[in-house]
Amino acid sequence: MDKNTLINKTYELFSEFGKPLRCTIHDDCLECDDHEAVLRGLDRETLAGSDFGTAGYTPLWNMTAEAIAYFLPRIIELALFGLIKILILKNTSLVTTETLQMLMPKALIIFG
Repeated sequence: MDKNTLINKTYELFSEFGKPLRCTIHDDCLECDDHEAVLRGLDRETLAGSDFGTAGYTPLWNMTAEAIAYFLPRIIELALFGLIKILILKNTSLVTTETLQMLMPKALIIFG
C-alpha cells in the first residue's frame, strides 16, 4: 500500500470521530492549558508538525482518547511525510488503554 492510499484510508476510517470539546486530560496544568488552546484552534486539516512542539513539550502526552482519535489521520500523514517524528520510548506509554481500545479496531482495518 502506498503512502497516499494509506493516508486516504486512515482519514476515511477515522471520519466518524468528531473534534472533541476537550483535547487534553488535565484541568490544573499550565502546560496542558497551553496545549488545549493550540489544539482547540486547529482542526484535522490545519494541524502541522510545529504544533507538536518538542519531545519534552508536546500535547501528545496529554491528549484525550477522543482528541487522539480525531487527529490521528493527520498525525499519521505528517509522520509518513517526515513532517513530525513520533518517538515512543521503551517503558513510556503514549496512549492509555482506553485510547488503544478505541483505536485498535480501526488500526486492524488499516494494517490488517
